[in-house]
Order: sequence, then structure tokens, then C-alpha cells
Amino acid sequence: MYQPRVRRIFVQEAMKQRIPNSLLSFFVLYQIVFGFKFGCTKVMNMKFKMVAHWFSIVMGCLMMSALTLTFTAMPDAGGSGHYWRHISFAQYIPTFCILISMKYTVCEFLSDLIVAPDSNRIGLVAWVYTLLMFSLKISGAMLYCALTTCTERSEMFLQFFIHVPMLALDVIPVVNSLIFYHIYTRVRNLKIKLSQREISLVQLDIEYKAVADCFDKFRGGYDAMFIWGFLTDSPKFMLVMWNHLHSMRTFKSWLMKSSTYVYAMHATLQICIPAVFAEMITAQTDEIKMILHEWLLTEKEDTSSSARSLRYVEARPLLRKAWRLLPLDLRLPTTMLSMCATYLIVIIQFTHLYD
Repeated sequence: MYQPRVRRIFVQEAMKQRIPNSLLSFFVLYQIVFGFKFGCTKVMNMKFKMVAHWFSIVMGCLMMSALTLTFTAMPDAGGSGHYWRHISFAQYIPTFCILISMKYTVCEFLSDLIVAPDSNRIGLVAWVYTLLMFSLKISGAMLYCALTTCTERSEMFLQFFIHVPMLALDVIPVVNSLIFYHIYTRVRNLKIKLSQREISLVQLDIEYKAVADCFDKFRGGYDAMFIWGFLTDSPKFMLVMWNHLHSMRTFKSWLMKSSTYVYAMHATLQICIPAVFAEMITAQTDEIKMILHEWLLTEKEDTSSSARSLRYVEARPLLRKAWRLLPLDLRLPTTMLSMCATYLIVIIQFTHLYD
């Protein structure tokens, strides 16, 4: 009677892997620089764990103080950039608090889940993507300051100082993509082993349950962060669309338009990439269900085990709606785009942009 429990413990211990250096360094740097607690000190051997932990908290407070300058140093600033900074302030503080309060951190979740041999390559891809987006956004900020009235050095420094916490928020969609990718890798491996009959149905149940338990421990804070990110990213995306329409209406220079295109492209990628990975997880789960259905049709013996595994996979999907409100799949980008387009049409009519 203790054999299933022993097997479950063995599988859970076998799932624990060391996070690759490229991925771990990614989390360490952004935790220390931007203050977001990803839990790096819990999964790596560091002599000064408490120092690193409190230093990241200090950096988070520094990022919040940089955003506070929006209300003190530039209280009368106008334009869409002013509203963008206000939204970033409202997004950064809850995200920082949620990550601080999470007992089961991002790095712990990934260390329990990583089984893919290409995790090191995925870490390098995350590095390249974030550095490319950071360089493009910083270049856009420099271009904006050069082409507007931001001529004094103190004002330009203030603009860049306030821009840094906005870059910190761009790391969150990358982390969401890494989470979904490694869940997808785990489910894909289960599907391959099941299709090649390299795994028994009992092992399938145990490993699938281990992955689901791992994500359920993590998704309490994740859902809160995801919901708040959606509520604050929607106005940001509307501002990007508004800037694009306004630049077309006022015939701004192509340099100003190009900076708007960069922000529009990045905002779209932030919405779509995690949703694509989430849809890939759903597709792999559907293939597991199909294999189990085929076993029920073709196998004449031991159909009860196949039916039990099928019922469990159907009853416990890995990805459910966040707080039973927002779907974690490709329906999310279409929902957000349609909502933003609807409200943007109303705003254009009230502001008489094209009158």
C-alpha cells in the first residue's frame, strides 16, 4: 500500500534539477538590479544569501522611488508618457509585493520542473531577447529626448532614471514564457513516452500529478500577478495604439514613428508569446487524451487503467482560467485586442482626433 507513495516521492525527487547557468544568471541579475524576488538565493549555493536578498529589496525600493519622481519632480508633465509612467508605478508596486510574498518562488518552481536538455539554450534566448528589447527601448527613449523639448541634462537624466523601472516590468512576460515553456517540455516528454509505450499508465498518473501539483503551488501568486498585469497592460497597449494613430494624424517624423513601432511590436510580443506557449501546453495535453482514447478503442485488456488516466487528465487540466476570469491560452490576446480596439474607438470619437 506504500508503493504508490514511494514512487511519487521518487518522481518528485527525480524532477529536481539544477537550473542551467545561463538561466540562473538571468534571474540573479534581474533580481539584484530590478528588485524582483525570483528566489535565486533558495536554489543556489551563495555565501551571502541574506545580503543578496536584502540588496534586491533595497533595489526594489529604489525602483519605486524612481517612479515616485513622476509625482514630485515632474508633476505637470503631460502627454502619453506621463500616463505611461503612472501606469508603470501602479503595476510595479503590486508586482514587487506579490513576488516578495510568494513562498514558492519562480526559481524553485523551475528547479522542480526542468528536465529539458535545451534549458541552457532557452536561457541564452531569454538573454538575447531581453537585451535586444532593452537596447531598442533605450534607443527610443534617447530619440524621444533628442526630438522633443528635453534638452537640459538634468531633465534627460531624470527621464532615463524613470525609464529603468519600466524596463524591469518587461522581464515579467519573459518569466511567464519560461514557466510555460518548461511545463510544455515536461508534458511533451510525457506524450512522447506514452506514444512509444515507454511509460506505464501508473507512471503517467504520478508524473502528471507531480507537474500539476508543482504548478498549483505556484499559481496562487502567479494568478494575482497575471491578473494585475493584464489590468495594467491593457491601458499601456491602448496608449501605444493611440500614439500610432496620433503620429499618423500629426505627420510626425519617421524617427518618432519608428520609436512608436518598436513599442507597439514589443507590447504585442509581451501579450502573444506567453499565450502561444500556453496554447502549446493545451495541445500536448489534448494529444495525451487522444492517445488514451485510442488505447480504450484498441486495447481489449486493462481498459480500466486507461479510463482512469483519461478521467484524471480531463478533470485536472494544467492551465485553467486565472481566478476563473482570464483564459491562459490564445484566447487572451484576441480578448485583449478586441477590448482595446473597442474602447479606443470610443476614445477617438470623444477626443475628435480625426475631425
